[in-house]
Amino acid sequence: MNKYSGLTLLLLIGSLLFDAHANQNKPHNKVIIKHYTVTAKSQDDQRDTYYLELLRLVLEKTKPEFGDYQLEPIAFAMNQQRALMHLGKGSIDVVWSMTSQERESLKHSSPIYIPLIKGLLGYRIFIIRKGEQNRFSKINTIEELKKKVAGQGNDWPDYYILKQNDLPVVSSSYYSALFEMLEIGRFDYFPRGVMEPWTELTAQSSEKFEIERELMLHYPTAMYFFVANNNPMLKKRITKGLNMAIEDGSFEKLLCSHPYLNPVFNLANMDKRRVFELENNLSDKTRALFLNKKLWFDFTSAPTKQSSKGCQ
Repeated sequence: MNKYSGLTLLLLIGSLLFDAHANQNKPHNKVIIKHYTVTAKSQDDQRDTYYLELLRLVLEKTKPEFGDYQLEPIAFAMNQQRALMHLGKGSIDVVWSMTSQERESLKHSSPIYIPLIKGLLGYRIFIIRKGEQNRFSKINTIEELKKKVAGQGNDWPDYYILKQNDLPVVSSSYYSALFEMLEIGRFDYFPRGVMEPWTELTAQSSEKFEIERELMLHYPTAMYFFVANNNPMLKKRITKGLNMAIEDGSFEKLLCSHPYLNPVFNLANMDKRRVFELENNLSDKTRALFLNKKLWFDFTSAPTKQSSKGCQ
């Protein structure tokens, strides 16, 4: 081997080593992200699709930095509390859930502190028995509402919020049983997030229930993406993607146009309801987010009270 061919070989090896070092941190393989799913209550149930589209939006925005991905649902549906307990065990990577101090302090998971639906889940309107609107039209104070009994899931943060505010509430481990309990008079009203009751009544007998038209509960709360503590790269990626989507307006565009949320602004008439404010023991980190007004809807506070259209 002459000195020129030897030099060429050294330069080639050096170039290969440099390329390997420069690219060692670049993702080449498609990342599999296993996500939470819930059982649809009817064919019109769009809850999962909103959060999945939002997750897909933020992952697309971060592809140049973090690489390609593939979203996969877990093998079977489970409730939020159970899904949160599975984070960090390898069976699930990301869950969307209403927050609580308990959920934020779980050992193997943590939230991404960016509210996913701008606090809408804290605005609660009621499913009631058909023909009982007059009983609720007479209610003008929270003390009068306390004479009625609410129903909630026994592992929902909402159950504890109602109890904290001294509102009588009964519970069930099964979502479907709550409608049966309401029908037979075990409780008087079923508080639901403002985006939920229309889809739910589609799945139930419309002859048995109706949506109460005049009252609304409100308490500060948030829906977050929760991720496993042993996956800091995914947490970093989703956080960055959400902030990018908020800044470029694509987050607001999706929220205001999605069929899970858009009907709320036309059907719920939130600005025309009598609102009862409730306390919620939020974590300090979540409470601090309320200083950033662009992260939240506000349908209760004059003079900043928004129209029932919500999205402008």
